[in-house]
Amino acid sequence: MRIKLEYSFVAAFTRRGFFPANRRRVKRRWLNIVCLLSIGLMVLRPGPVVWAQPPWLHDHLTQELANPDRKVAVRAFHQISRDMPAVGPPMEWLLLRVWPTALMRGRHYNLAARLELQTICNFPGNLWVLQGAMDLRVRALLQANHPRQALSAARGLLNICSMRMTQHALLLVGQCLNAAFPQDPQMVENFMDQQVAGAVPVAPGGKAQRCMVLESIPLHGRPFASTLRDLQPFTDYQSLLARGNLLLLSGKAAEAMGLFHLMANQYGDGRTANECIARALKAEDGTVGRANGFVLSLMKSATITVRRGGP
Repeated sequence: MRIKLEYSFVAAFTRRGFFPANRRRVKRRWLNIVCLLSIGLMVLRPGPVVWAQPPWLHDHLTQELANPDRKVAVRAFHQISRDMPAVGPPMEWLLLRVWPTALMRGRHYNLAARLELQTICNFPGNLWVLQGAMDLRVRALLQANHPRQALSAARGLLNICSMRMTQHALLLVGQCLNAAFPQDPQMVENFMDQQVAGAVPVAPGGKAQRCMVLESIPLHGRPFASTLRDLQPFTDYQSLLARGNLLLLSGKAAEAMGLFHLMANQYGDGRTANECIARALKAEDGTVGRANGFVLSLMKSATITVRRGGP
């Protein structure tokens, strides 16, 4: 009903000739385009409609974030921090691309890392956002010359990332190991050897080859504790997914595995639930052997079902 009313209003506005005759057709065309884009936003994106802030405000904030004067950048950063709980899907691109890039351009690397941490806490159920934010956080910490913190964040990225992004996360961990332990190149070699040995698929129930180098890297869940407390009472699909993701980032893979199994039991072991279980297996071992074996067992089960003429 809301979509019909909005479209009818725009159509009536353009049809009754409120614009001068020589510009009416052009204005009508542009208003129709804007209307269709608004309808697409409401239909394609779930949840309530969240209108983005005016583009000139974004430009103003971006310029302030890129300003070499730290006081100017901090003021813009605090404005984003205050408004972030209210922003919706239209702002994801700004939080993952525009604003962090502006901060990095202004050499405010610590602020960029903090911005991505806040983004994670505000979008814990969106894996695409989490992966992008953690990747940017690692790079910002490396630029800020905090290699140990970057290494911890890289391990968190490896825990949380999808199977498709695992190779990129492993390379990033190796880069952080080089930066954090330049005097010990053997650590990187050990890490690579353990990853190669642990990549062999392990059948469900089998013993996994663990990565001892990754287990020696500390993970701190303090930044996510408040968000986890807020999500604790809820057992809906999105809340279980968000809590599981935050637990993976906190190094609590066993607890995350329990939530993902609960999610699969209550809502069906669809693609998202199965991938979550595979991610938790990867986070528990620090290698992909058991996760690969789990994925292969799912593929084998699906093939047998198709051969038998099942659904």
